[in-house]
Amino acid sequence: MICTVDQSSSQLLNFYVFSPIGDSIPKYKVLRENQPWFSSGRKLTKLDDFCEVAKEVAPQSENNVLYTAVDDIQIAADTCTIILDKKEITLGPVLSAIFNTLALNAGQVVSRDRLRRSVPKKLLDPLNLNAHMSTLRVKLGEARERIQRVPGVGYMYVKPDKVPTAGLNDLQTGLR
Repeated sequence: MICTVDQSSSQLLNFYVFSPIGDSIPKYKVLRENQPWFSSGRKLTKLDDFCEVAKEVAPQSENNVLYTAVDDIQIAADTCTIILDKKEITLGPVLSAIFNTLALNAGQVVSRDRLRRSVPKKLLDPLNLNAHMSTLRVKLGEARERIQRVPGVGYMYVKPDKVPTAGLNDLQTGLR
């Protein structure tokens, strides 16, 4: 179990309940303020109370798909995170929306306009999109080459086995 707190450490924000960790990627359930258990007015007064809540709530999510797999990346459905090389990377809402749009359309060019509109209730400025793409690549680390720019059109998520070794020229040639 992991609990996150606000910056002043005075308020609990989220509770993460992990299944036993083995060789597979751990799945977890996030309990947030709007979770029905909390909104029913029940309060936690000690850690034992939380353990009881975890036992009560965890079975409700067992049949839910918590991740979408794209190649070797797991995209969390209920948080703004991905799991790559067994490392959890927090993207935040904007980067998550952009990455999800690209990854779920792997191998296809996604227009800049579509990426600008991929963030719910928000239209990204073209310069902001460039900055977000740069930040996304930094967060992806060695997997950054999977996000390829297609000049004059947009961006494309390239599967790991299709990442061009000679750079963007191969990608452009492959698109013609």
